[in-house]
Amino acid sequence: SLPDLLVPEHETEKLGIRVLRTALLYGANASGKSNLLKALLILRQMVVFSATAFRPDQQTGAIPFLFDLESRTKPSVFELSFLLEGIRHDYRVVMDHAVVSEEELIIFPHRRPQRLFLRNRQADGTYTLTPGSSWKGGKDLLEKTRPNALLLSVAAQFNHAQLSPIYHWFVRRLHYWDLSSADAHRLQIAQTAMRVHEYPSAKAAVERFLAQADLSITGVKTRAVKPEEIGIPVGQDLMTDAIRGRAAAGHVIDTRFMHRLEGTGETVDLPLSEESVGTQRFFGLVGELQQIIETGACIAIDEIDASLHPLLVHAIVRMLHDSEVNRHGAQAIITTHDTTLLNQEIVRRDHVWFTEKDQGQGTRLVPLTDFSPKQGEALQRGYLGGRYGGIPVLPSRLGV
Repeated sequence: SLPDLLVPEHETEKLGIRVLRTALLYGANASGKSNLLKALLILRQMVVFSATAFRPDQQTGAIPFLFDLESRTKPSVFELSFLLEGIRHDYRVVMDHAVVSEEELIIFPHRRPQRLFLRNRQADGTYTLTPGSSWKGGKDLLEKTRPNALLLSVAAQFNHAQLSPIYHWFVRRLHYWDLSSADAHRLQIAQTAMRVHEYPSAKAAVERFLAQADLSITGVKTRAVKPEEIGIPVGQDLMTDAIRGRAAAGHVIDTRFMHRLEGTGETVDLPLSEESVGTQRFFGLVGELQQIIETGACIAIDEIDASLHPLLVHAIVRMLHDSEVNRHGAQAIITTHDTTLLNQEIVRRDHVWFTEKDQGQGTRLVPLTDFSPKQGEALQRGYLGGRYGGIPVLPSRLGV
């Protein structure tokens, strides 16, 4: 309904359908933005780990809606639609904190729905498996699947021909990052350092991103740390012993950034640890994003603006929109409080969504287009002024 919503750089084509490369979620604190992304994380963790890493009594991760007397006793429903090898897949899981009560996979091989399987928990605690007409073997998988595990997860461990590719889609093509988490921050940096060290193409891409970000960085040097370089004696510190073990396997990478001194042509190498938190976070983020872009994956990013300058956030979003860089149609669902992104030169009006709490403390997801903003409208001013909702309601002054 809005003519300028057809800017091709912001879209990619999936199965003949034009879809957005990014979606931005705004909302007040505790309005449910992060919970939306965590639902993806819980489903992904169940698919990837429930068959192998979960204990028999381990909880699924599903948490009921506690602000409603009826909902708090009911299981949670997770539904996800995605494309794999040009075919739409609809995957549905119903589970509470302890057990899976329903699991269903529907595929659309000729754009018509076709159930592949339905797994159901009966009143006596047993399970039934209803295979579809195209199901190829694997009925014994039901007996191998614990109540707190998914059939999809178990099937991949036995190399089921139909379900293994779907499992690998969750592993390789669906990702979640909480950028406010210090642990996630360290993991991203370590993974990026390893990729830069091992793959020249990754090194070149990360160096290009760093140079374009105006961080005065001209290059990156990496080398594998030797076990004897870890300075604490063996047995004195369990964490250090673990790091020493990783170093023996070549998995500890010393990373240094090269800075050019203006007017001299000389360069200075600065250890990654002495760079600013923002530079470290940007390094980890763009290295991981490079892999996401290469594989055309979907990434849920919580609090993208954590420790990053708004212009760096702008650069990341523009990179995702750039059809020459993002050639394989990678997509990102992003939560943020950075209102400077609400600029129609960066995002279109149909990129933006708001989370709102209803009277029962539930979360509603509202698209900006519901408010019919005009082309060229000052979206940032409208949002901060309360026109679209999604902002905290505060008194005129805070304090006692």
